[in-house]
Amino acid sequence: MPAGDPDKLRIGLRWKSGATEELLTERYQYFRTSPAAVGLARQLGPAVNNKDLAAALNQAGHRTAHGRLFDQDSAGNLRQYYKISYPPATTSGELTVAQAAGKTGVSVQTIKYWIDHGYLAAHRGPAGLWAIPFTPGAPRVWWRLDSPQMLWSGWPLSSTVPPPGGTTV
Repeated sequence: MPAGDPDKLRIGLRWKSGATEELLTERYQYFRTSPAAVGLARQLGPAVNNKDLAAALNQAGHRTAHGRLFDQDSAGNLRQYYKISYPPATTSGELTVAQAAGKTGVSVQTIKYWIDHGYLAAHRGPAGLWAIPFTPGAPRVWWRLDSPQMLWSGWPLSSTVPPPGGTTV
């Protein structure tokens, strides 16, 4: 082995008995994504989801640190490792599940139940989270289940079916 081989590591051992031994091993390689790929991810990341980010990185000819094509998971890992922000959970005129739950006074699980069972119109936003369109002037109104007090007007109902135990106006 040449003395200057950067890929090899020479380890010398001296045992208590006085015997010596020399081990030759491969150096550990640190795998890093190219700075150009990270730069492109920083530029595009705040505006696109992981699937589109992976497609853009692949189209630009970049590969992961291990030489593979980017997929949705590897783009997400890149985003997390380099602290690249995600697109906003909702766009203007939409609410997240937590925001809708806070405004109505019901739990997040109730909002998700309403979405899952078609009582409430929603779609997955750019970050993959539920986005609930909110229009304050909508004609329908949700009523609190335990009192005649109005909860909130403006729900975009996906059907004319009232919420469990409630009524629509």
